[in-house]
Amino acid sequence: MVAGGAIDRVSNLPDHILHHILSFLDTKSCARTSILSRGWTKLWKDVVEFDGLSRLPDYILHLILSFLSLQSSGRTSILSRRWANLWKGAPDVLTTVRAIDFRTAASFQNLLSSLRSHRSTVTVRRIGFQSRRVMEKEYKMFDMLMEYAASAGPDQPLQVLTLDANQCYPFYRMTDSITRYGHHKSLTALKLTAAPLYASADLCLTALTTLELDHCDLNYDAFAGLPCLSSLKMVCCDSRRSPLRVFGPQLLNLEIGGGDWRRSCSFSQLYAPKLERFWLDGHAPEVCYLLKDVEFASLARASVRLDCTQVDDMCMFREPAFRAFLRGLRNAESLELRCFEVTVCLPLCYFG
Repeated sequence: MVAGGAIDRVSNLPDHILHHILSFLDTKSCARTSILSRGWTKLWKDVVEFDGLSRLPDYILHLILSFLSLQSSGRTSILSRRWANLWKGAPDVLTTVRAIDFRTAASFQNLLSSLRSHRSTVTVRRIGFQSRRVMEKEYKMFDMLMEYAASAGPDQPLQVLTLDANQCYPFYRMTDSITRYGHHKSLTALKLTAAPLYASADLCLTALTTLELDHCDLNYDAFAGLPCLSSLKMVCCDSRRSPLRVFGPQLLNLEIGGGDWRRSCSFSQLYAPKLERFWLDGHAPEVCYLLKDVEFASLARASVRLDCTQVDDMCMFREPAFRAFLRGLRNAESLELRCFEVTVCLPLCYFG
């Protein structure tokens, strides 16, 4: 009975129906139901166990957790008993490690020890690390991360690494960690953001096939230690210190985007006899400055795409240097020119 003599029909419902009703409320509103009666005191605490998300199998929940940062993933441990250690079992729980989330390297070491003790076997295929230029702490944390990945053994090597270096210098201290634990022999995909690649030894990864660079400073021989590289993407990179040399005997895909090529970067050599796709996005008319000294024999088999959708001054298309650049592409397999919302496939003889 409730106030006024009315019958409390809700409280007479089975627990599984009440759990379903409470699952539509937020945690704070659920907790407030505990004051209704003795029967409701602990009822709300079990709601998380009956929500739709928690009914999913572990491997799906692990996939969902892999999209969260390490800190956010760890916070799910307070949801219920089942979630207490669920995040520790996710194979991709280390895909987003932010140095700023840890005050000291020791606290990060404690977390890795907890992960190692919880799992019967360490499974790490993908790792992401975001630096914030607190130099010594960052280097120690990254070294611990590489050591932890190596503990998985040769049967489960690290294959994908995403690293936001945030101009940590010298960068070779991070690549030394990759080499020290043998990841240079297994790593097949690498994405670097804001990495100062000033020395040719900064990248020496014998198994790497895919490299993506975003706002990186490059030196002359930045790609000399990548014999198996098949895909290279560069966005807003800079090589003001010296012209850039790309020697890629296995290179199939080359994509360059963003940046002010007129001022920042130029190629002195582009050797890619197997190149199949060559995309220039963002500021295509300015690539004549980027590739002014390049021999175009490497593009004989390539499909070329020039994206000019971000160009404001259409007069740049009339510049002799740009027309000379297009004439150099006459041996390419095809040319696709994108201007604003229009895509045109032009015969290369048009620019002769």
